[in-house]
Amino acid sequence: FSPAKQKYNIMEKTIEDVLEAHDKDGYLIAVSDGSVKHMHQMSFGWVLSTADGVHLATSYGGCDGRGSSLRAEAVGMLSISLVIALMAKHSKRTNIKIVYVSDNLELINRNKEHLNYTDPYPNNTLAAEFDITEQICLTNLTYNIEASFQHVYGHQDTKSRGEMSIKAILNVEADRLAGDHQDQLGAYSPI
Repeated sequence: FSPAKQKYNIMEKTIEDVLEAHDKDGYLIAVSDGSVKHMHQMSFGWVLSTADGVHLATSYGGCDGRGSSLRAEAVGMLSISLVIALMAKHSKRTNIKIVYVSDNLELINRNKEHLNYTDPYPNNTLAAEFDITEQICLTNLTYNIEASFQHVYGHQDTKSRGEMSIKAILNVEADRLAGDHQDQLGAYSPI
């Protein structure tokens, strides 16, 4: 995949192929990552894959607002959750299982905690980036997506941790996509 040669939103399979892969494995993996440069220049990248790491779709894009790693990574997770929601709506499916993966532990913890309640607590609404993390949960709830959340250590390609797991490899790819957006299309975007 070379973003310079192709569009940055790539659906590598048809919706039917994606759902067939889901049914074969019982779930799909949705890995997102983010990038922040110069306070307000943010981007995200994500990969949707089968359980054994075969890419089904990839995307990257920009992110506006106050510069924050949590915000950039949450926008990536929201983006992929919306694509999954559109597939669910298109196919009239209500039993899609997704394992969301991120190297941002705060994002993972917030989403895991939110699985235990539907209405946010007042203190949660005051947390940074609540608007995005809440929308991730509402998207999954609205489209009956059975979501689970897993943390993966980031940048394992630059650290000596032994052989990387499929989720770690996908995280490296999502990170590369976010960086590609910064390098090729990123622009200063003040609040």
